[in-house]
Order: sequence, then structure tokens, then C-alpha cells
Amino acid sequence: MILWFSMLLPLGALFACDDSSGTGGKSRWAVTYDGNGHTSGEVPVDERRYATWDEVFVRAGVGLAREGFVFGGWLTMASGTLETVQPGQVLVMGGADVVLTARWMQTVTYDGNGASGGLPPTDDRTYEPGDNVTVPGNPGGLRLDGASFAGWCVNADGTGDSYTTGDVFSMGAQSVVLYARWTTNPTYRITYHGNSNTGGVVPADATAYEAGALVTVLPNSGSLVRDGYALAGWNERTDGTGFTYAPGQVMVMPAANVVLYAKWTADPTFTVAYSGNGNTGGTAPVDGLHYETGDNVRVAGNPGNLVRDGHTFAGWCLDPDGLGAVYAEGDLIPMGSDDLVLFAKWTANPTFRVVYDGNGNTGGSVPVDALHYETGDTVRV
Repeated sequence: MILWFSMLLPLGALFACDDSSGTGGKSRWAVTYDGNGHTSGEVPVDERRYATWDEVFVRAGVGLAREGFVFGGWLTMASGTLETVQPGQVLVMGGADVVLTARWMQTVTYDGNGASGGLPPTDDRTYEPGDNVTVPGNPGGLRLDGASFAGWCVNADGTGDSYTTGDVFSMGAQSVVLYARWTTNPTYRITYHGNSNTGGVVPADATAYEAGALVTVLPNSGSLVRDGYALAGWNERTDGTGFTYAPGQVMVMPAANVVLYAKWTADPTFTVAYSGNGNTGGTAPVDGLHYETGDNVRVAGNPGNLVRDGHTFAGWCLDPDGLGAVYAEGDLIPMGSDDLVLFAKWTANPTFRVVYDGNGNTGGSVPVDALHYETGDTVRV
């Protein structure tokens, strides 16, 4: 692209002779480059002198830069109005020296400020002082573990001006870096409660959880026990009417601290009954206790003086027919998973007969006694 410097040159300037220039009477003009506060690199140097209507190829600097800015071309008033030309463009020389001044543009850069994922937005525009800048939201899904995105701020520590999606600010004299503003998410704890335990210790969870986090319910690592009860999980309420979590189950953390109470279910209990098993007198003992599986049952004696005609009390047996083990007073029987019945064991007493002998009689018959007598019985002759 060729830019024509549309200057109104005096007729004499176009055709003036200047023998001192050694150019056959034509005036020659210089092109000078101004770095305009550049902080590194070199501005171009053009040692040529140009006649009016000569073409000038605009040059680029060598590593030309200014901290906090981007190069936006060269500013010139050669045409009478301020305009920007870029390296590689072609100018047509007018009737005066030309100064090309570096045009430095401001930028807006977005910094994730420690983000653990996602990408900050990119603004490819360049700005000058007074331009309006519209702040984006978080299109790249920036995230930071343990924090929530809360907009953009001019300082990484969250101090100073801050902006949210759609806010507009006026560009100042310097480029701007906007840092993601993070607010720390609140965290909550889980506490385990023994809920009347008689031994062991509750598990401890040292982790702080954000709302919505998945939490694995802890096992009974401290051997928590309660006499007469079995641990049936962890409940949200002391009376066990809330939701019950099993060890290893996953729960969703609410936006509040949580107490999980041990849920206890009463162990099943069993009774012991004594049967006279055909007794004809006395009473069987009574055991009013309730036993859990595995408890030892101490066998009673015969405090109620059970008797059975023709028999002798010989202890207690699990079988009414007297088969199997026989238990004496003070013996221990482990309780099983059902009620226990102990039957009196009777042994038949030995009996004797009375026989009459005629001892050589020569007539008649001796009496016959068909009865059976136990030791100590009275025999009527």
C-alpha cells in the first residue's frame, strides 16, 4: 500500500534549485524514527535523503520494545493529519522532513493467579488511554482447589479495583494485568459420637470437607462397644431415626458440620427354663435372667425339692429322655442362639421282692406277695 503525503507544496518548493545539495537543484528530505520511550531494542536508521515524490519503505526496528506496551506502528503528521503506518508500507515523500514516532499500545492480560485448572481468557485487542475495556467472565473454566472464582482484580493479592463479568473500565496510561480473584471455600468437619458406648474409642476424621464433597464413612477402627448391643452403623440422630450410614459408604457433605452417632441395636437375649419332667412333688427352679449368645449359664441344683415316685433326682439334662450330657449344680453351659430348657433327670430306684417258703410243708400253699419294695419300705407280712 502506498501512502501519499497530500501536502500543498509551494510551487517554488517543487522546482527550487539548491546547488548546495549536489542534487541538480532538487531539495532532499530526511526520514527519522523516534522510539518514543522504548526500553529495549533499536530504532531504524534511514540515512537516505528523499526528493519530493520519492517512495519511502517504512522500516521496522530491531527488537524494539517498551515494557508494558505492544508496538502499534509508526505515527506521522507528514500528510497533515495524524495517522499510523506499519513497517513494510510505502510512503510518498512530501516537501519536508518526516519523523516516524513509535506508537505504543496498551494491552489487557488475564492471569489465572494460581489456578489449578482451566484457562484464562485472551484479549487480542490493543488499547490507548481512554478506551473502554469490557471485562469477560470465566469462559475457560478457571478453577482453584478449595476456592471459588469471584471475578478479576488489579492485584494478585485481591486488593485494589476488582471487576465482574461485563464491567467496563477506562484504559489508563499503562497496560493492565487482571488477576483471577479467588475466595476460599468454607469447609466443614465430620465428628463421630459413641452414643453411650461402654468401651473402645470413636474413629477420628481429620479432613476438612467442602460442601458437595464425597466423604467415605469410617469403619469402627477403635473397637467401639456397648454392653448388650451391636454396632449397626452411624446415624445422623442420637435416637437412630435419621439416615444410617454403613462403614465404607459414601455420603455427600452438606454445607454444615456433621455429627454421626453410633447406632446400637440390642443383642437378642434368651431364657433358661427348668422342667420337673414327670415329678410328683416339689417345684422346679426358676431362672429370671436373660442371656446373650455366648453367655455362661450356671446350672441350678434342686432347691424346690423335686421328687418323683420310684426315682431319684440325678441332675439336669438337655433331653427329656435323659440322653446326652448331665449337668450338676454349678456346672456352666454356654448359651446358644435359642432359649434353653433343662429337664430333670430321674433314675429309677432299685426294688426288691418278698418270697414265702413253705420250708417242707406237706399241704396247703404259701402266700404270694406281688409287690416291689424299695429299700426302707414297710412290708406287711
